[in-house]
Amino acid sequence: MMRLVLWGSAFAGTMTALALATPAMADETRVEVHTGLDWSQGNTKGTIGIAGGRDFTLAPGTFLGVEGSLDKLLASNAVAVFGLTARGGIAVPTLGKIYALGGYATKPFHGGSPDWNYGFGVQHPLGAKTYAKLEYRHYTESANGITPVRNAMTVGFGATF
Repeated sequence: MMRLVLWGSAFAGTMTALALATPAMADETRVEVHTGLDWSQGNTKGTIGIAGGRDFTLAPGTFLGVEGSLDKLLASNAVAVFGLTARGGIAVPTLGKIYALGGYATKPFHGGSPDWNYGFGVQHPLGAKTYAKLEYRHYTESANGITPVRNAMTVGFGATF
């Protein structure tokens, strides 16, 4: 119960900070759907999810952002995973955004433990307010060893506003 209260408070605080950010600072707010593959110990499963976040311009051509996500590994014993991730990188005019990321995700399996993750990605504009992205994440082994090291490669499609 305490974890639920802590995660709820963290989520509410993050969303409040995003809502109060001034337009002059905000580069973009985004929402997306994504799907891909998750692999660990010789097993590969599909994954689906949604995410929303905001990126802030630090200096011309650089940004820092935060996102919340909800993902589901397509396995019989998997549960929905909430994640909170920070990302930062560069904006390349002809390509889009290239970034590194790091974050925290709740336990992906019953009896498992939460995971830290890190990775990288590319977000490419498809139009004025839409994008596609390709992202890789490496999830660390849980402290109790129940949740093993795993990797994920996802493709996402989203909108900015």
